[in-house]
Amino acid sequence: MTGATPASAAKIAERRIDPDRLFYLVAAVMMLIFTAGGFRRFYLHGRAPWGEMTSQIVPLVVAHGLAMTGWVLTFLLQSVLIVTGRRKLHMVIGPLGGVLAAAIVIFGSIVAPLSVRFSPQV
Repeated sequence: MTGATPASAAKIAERRIDPDRLFYLVAAVMMLIFTAGGFRRFYLHGRAPWGEMTSQIVPLVVAHGLAMTGWVLTFLLQSVLIVTGRRKLHMVIGPLGGVLAAAIVIFGSIVAPLSVRFSPQV
């Protein structure tokens, strides 16, 4: 009769994924799917959902979009790192999320009033 030793039981317990950690992984995957789906016209064709973008703000919109996409991908990477037990690398990459979040706010704060100014009909 074979039985589980305390060492093998500990290994099995280590392999279990914490539901809280799994929540963030699922949330990150869903966020990536919804972001890619919602901005597919922009990603694939460079067009905004409402039509043509004003040429004066295109570089700012692209910078804002790159920062946001980078943040979503960083969120996914961070979630994967925690689920796979690579906490140290997670902590090294962590500040990048803060930098990207600041860039999103800064570019968004610039793009929003300029888009209203150059395209008030939208």
